[in-house]
Order: sequence, then C-alpha cells, then structure tokens
Amino acid sequence: VFDEPDIVVAEPPPATAPRKRSLFGSLFFGALGVLVSLAVGLWTDQLIRDLFARAEWLGWLAAGMAVIAVLALLIIL
Repeated sequence: VFDEPDIVVAEPPPATAPRKRSLFGSLFFGALGVLVSLAVGLWTDQLIRDLFARAEWLGWLAAGMAVIAVLALLIIL
C-alpha cells in the first residue's frame, strides 16, 4: 500500500522577514478601534436606558443580554 517510488523532497522556500508595519497605520487602527468600542458602549447604554423607560422588564432583559454578550466575548478572547 505504501510502496511509493522515492519522492523527491523539495526544499521549502526561504523564510522572508515580516513586513514592517507603518506607525501611522497602527495608530490609526488603534484609535479607530477605541472609538468604535466607545460608540458601541454608549449605544448599548442608551438602548438599555430607553428600554427601562418603556418597561422595566425590557430594561432588565436588555441588561441581562448585554452581560451575556460581554461574558461570551471574554470567553472567545
């Protein structure tokens, strides 16, 4: 079953050095990530406050779902 003719083992290509990241690109994407995180946090806060104003059980439900989402994110990371 395993009687294969001698297979020529090809040498892998030489490893290349990783490209240098741009300082400004890293700064931009870092700042953008922080802004998006803050926006999502503020949006979630406002949503939960609005749901509490409409009906208390909706606010508690939304708060519970937010806690579950944060816990799931922490588990994923």
